Amino acid sequence: MAGTGAKTSSTVEIVNITPRRRWSVGEKVRLIEASMPQVSQFLWWHERMALLRICFTAGESR
Repeated sequence: MAGTGAKTSSTVEIVNITPRRRWSVGEKVRLIEASMPQVSQFLWWHERMALLRICFTAGESR
């Protein structure tokens, strides 16, 4: 790689050894929710509530 200052040898220099960041499911959900526009968040929430309503009323006799 000309002009980038990259070494051309086959060795790799390890500068810092830090463990990889592992995200919990809750953290992933919060990140996704924070990146969604407000309208999308409402639609997402509405779909989940409709699904819960179906699940909880499925066993009721009509």
